Amino acid sequence: MDGDRSVRVLTYFSPPARTRWLKKASRAFLAAATFFAAQGVVFASSVSQAEWDALTRKVLGNYEESKKASHRKVNLSPSPVQVSQPRTAGVAQSISSFFRRFNPQLSQKTADQYSQYVCEASAHFGVDPALMGALIVRESGAKEKALSRSGAVGLTQVLWKVHKSTLPKAFSQIKTRKDLFEPENNIWAGTWIFSGYLKGAGGNEKAALLRYLGRNNTLYVQQVLAYRKEIAAGR
Repeated sequence: MDGDRSVRVLTYFSPPARTRWLKKASRAFLAAATFFAAQGVVFASSVSQAEWDALTRKVLGNYEESKKASHRKVNLSPSPVQVSQPRTAGVAQSISSFFRRFNPQLSQKTADQYSQYVCEASAHFGVDPALMGALIVRESGAKEKALSRSGAVGLTQVLWKVHKSTLPKAFSQIKTRKDLFEPENNIWAGTWIFSGYLKGAGGNEKAALLRYLGRNNTLYVQQVLAYRKEIAAGR
């Protein structure tokens, strides 16, 4: 290393080969390349230093764009609900209060926890959290141990016999019907199922609710939507 701390690195790749190699470089390499450039490393090859720097900047730019894209959440709903933080907090509190209204045995802490699961799952899958809170109240009365005559389980009344082949693939923590009695598992599973129906219905909430119920019942839809309206209004 000379006085200006520069190092001359000899490369034996042609420019096209170097381009292909650089594009396949990992994040660790890119970080290292940036560090060495800052230390004054000089690359000697058949291309000029300016050309090499331009290529490096281009690849770094492409990498940053791809990194941002890879971190974007995938919403299954055609029209995901855009929820701001203040509104999320307000809806969460309203959902918690609504749960306790229909199930007075719930402690405030438990109701808040259920509400948190609803908001997290809804945000992830692009569903209105107030709608999911309303669906839970209509399906189970906000009772985590609810079990219907048809075998529907838990807060969102998931039918294991219908979804037992898909749920374990979607959620590593759900392997058996018993796992659906765990509130967090149940809420995430029910929200995932509903979001799929919503997507299949082109964003039509009424059609998705009927698909979730499994039969034609307009009163069911009206009740869920009425509950959603109350939650959104903070009643």
